[in-house]
Amino acid sequence: MNATAPASPAIAIDPYRVRTLIAVARSWRAPFYPRSEELAQVTGLLGQFAAALSSYAERRCAALPQGGPAQRRCQAVIEHTAWVQDSGPGPGLHSATVHAISLAGAVEALVREIQCPGQA
Repeated sequence: MNATAPASPAIAIDPYRVRTLIAVARSWRAPFYPRSEELAQVTGLLGQFAAALSSYAERRCAALPQGGPAQRRCQAVIEHTAWVQDSGPGPGLHSATVHAISLAGAVEALVREIQCPGQA
């Protein structure tokens, strides 16, 4: 019996929607915080995109030259995204907003890595 990796979350990756969510999250700055409902929705979607894009980036990373700078950079982006996802939002609106902004940055880095693996 062959073991297979778990399937990535089923979410349609719409590049326009991804860019829009990143822009929305990056627009949040103190003292103008988002409504908690909007924050939860954007953070949830960014988390889903991060999971789906990480799965795709891992496949792209595996195709890069073993141990080369491009593969190391790709792996670093994947690991950073996992760290951001695992860190969670923390207590309060401020920390949840900072988490969403960090998640937006991680998703943006994944998109760049998928489009041009290993390049700055």
